[in-house]
Amino acid sequence: MTNFEEFQSFNVPKIKKRFMFYMIVGFFIVVILPQMVYNVMPGEKAVIYKRFGGGLQKDKVIDQGFHLKMPWDNKYIYDVRIQEDYEQMEVLDKNGLSIKI
Repeated sequence: MTNFEEFQSFNVPKIKKRFMFYMIVGFFIVVILPQMVYNVMPGEKAVIYKRFGGGLQKDKVIDQGFHLKMPWDNKYIYDVRIQEDYEQMEVLDKNGLSIKI
């Protein structure tokens, strides 16, 4: 009996097949799925860099919520809330008077 015939006659029980199936599904859930799902919070926007699909998708800005992407793509999330910076300055009007703003 050759090695190939021994390999063909080798029967894997159903339990081992199920175990392998559950291992593959578990690997997908634990490793791949978290890389595909992302959340954009309120006050944020996101853009996707598609590694195999044309680069940065500037024309498609993603709003808040849960979204899916391919695991090899990168997401960039930006804070777009209005940010104010208060600064005092002294300026001159057209008559030469000093005005504090």
